[in-house]
Amino acid sequence: MSVAQSAIVDAQPGLAENRRLPLLLGFLISIGPVSIDMYLPAFPTIAHQFNDASAPGLTLAAYFAGLAVGQMTQGAFSDRAGRRLPIMLGLAVYTLASIGCAFAWSTASLSVFRLIAAFGGSASVVIPRAMVRDLADGAAAALLFSRLMLVMGVAPIIAPIIGSGVISVVSWRWIFILAALYGVVAISLVWFHLPDTLPQARRSVVGFRSVLIRYGQIAVERSFYSNALTGTFAMSALFAYLTGTPGVFIGMFHWTPMSYSLLFAANAAIYIGFNQWNPHLVGRLGLGRVIGGSAISLGIGTALLAVAATIGGGPLAIVLA
Repeated sequence: MSVAQSAIVDAQPGLAENRRLPLLLGFLISIGPVSIDMYLPAFPTIAHQFNDASAPGLTLAAYFAGLAVGQMTQGAFSDRAGRRLPIMLGLAVYTLASIGCAFAWSTASLSVFRLIAAFGGSASVVIPRAMVRDLADGAAAALLFSRLMLVMGVAPIIAPIIGSGVISVVSWRWIFILAALYGVVAISLVWFHLPDTLPQARRSVVGFRSVLIRYGQIAVERSFYSNALTGTFAMSALFAYLTGTPGVFIGMFHWTPMSYSLLFAANAAIYIGFNQWNPHLVGRLGLGRVIGGSAISLGIGTALLAVAATIGGGPLAIVLA
């Protein structure tokens, strides 16, 4: 652990070892899957109410756009202002925008509110990871990250089930009311239980121009493109999965929203399991072989889905596999 990091831990005794810290940070980061996965079962209903088949995809795209811009800016802001203030401001924006989503009157209005909610919520996605780096490095940081991801992993399993339960009883708009309540609870937890892990002495005075210069330096790195494009194509497949599966299973195969949510939860559990297995695989096989094998598996899976779509959906078993 560096001298600066040791100073933080000394100033806040036992914070890095506090068993509640992964729970709290995991709750904050879970705002991402809560905001995305909880409203997936409502996609067909939203499309029908707005009389716009493109509505679900557009609102999801807007959310990812806000998330991307927010993550690029919130981290730099937290380096200057500390960790607590940006998180609380972001959560306030997220909460208000989620209320706006609940009262949206068109595809455009819902998309705008989703974009704003993502921009605010991105603070809770990126800053808790920075807080882990404030408190620990090396093996200690890896352990803290693994505990945090285990907590966060519960959200994509539970969120779609909650969403399907909501739309089976009341309007899909209540999903966003629940999201707003999630934001309120998160603000309360940060206010009462989360200290700032970045002391004044370590805060950055780098201006916006310097941040742009740094991004420019990254943009000319060849290794950046290979890693970024690999992640980009993988995320594109995930985006297609999130956008398309509600229409496929609920619309084409006539599954109930709850049945779809259970399938989504099972896939999320498998996803989390492989994430926990990845460090072991990397240790045995090396990073390059693991990434290569994963890319090949992703290619085979998407190719099979493309064939199934070409022949009109294909057997349910192929799509499930």
